[in-house]
Amino acid sequence: LLQEMKHRIKNHIARIQSIARQSARGATDVKAFTASFDARLQAMSAVQEILAGTVAAQADIRAIMVKELQQSVGATEVEHLVDGPPVRLDERHAHAFALVVHELVTNAMKYGGLSAHGASLRITWRVEPGADGLPWLTLDWDERIPGLVPQAERSIGFGSRLIEASLKGELSGTLTRDFGPDGLAIQIRFPLDPALNPRPAR
Repeated sequence: LLQEMKHRIKNHIARIQSIARQSARGATDVKAFTASFDARLQAMSAVQEILAGTVAAQADIRAIMVKELQQSVGATEVEHLVDGPPVRLDERHAHAFALVVHELVTNAMKYGGLSAHGASLRITWRVEPGADGLPWLTLDWDERIPGLVPQAERSIGFGSRLIEASLKGELSGTLTRDFGPDGLAIQIRFPLDPALNPRPAR
């Protein structure tokens, strides 16, 4: 138990150091750094609360998304925003996924479907077999944003780069964005641990 605790503490410290470095890169001043660092630590803390309630350090993606969305949307409304089957993530992948969701929610609140000029947000996911026959998660994140500025006139911010870095580095996944006249469609795909998730039928 002591060795396991030491291992987890070491992982947490490394994760906090990484969050600090990432937040510092995108900050323009101390106030901006403090705000982004605190928000990302809160996302990490929320996942840890979920993990602490399980015998094995695992978390369901619905619980992660609901926890993050509840910081900006009412609890009853959150349940209408998300839909998908149970999907289990281990501790490392749960933290990486939570950081991705945190950045997506933050962007949606500032500029997208959850902002003052946004219309809606809908998140759905499914488990599909990959080319290797193992389970892959496909998550569709759809925001309705009337009067969306054309893609050519916008730039990809630090939060978006952090999302892609987390997906590629921690989850070995991919992300695609499709900017349409009425909103933004994001698709995220990454492989799942077959020991935690049954192989989907072809």
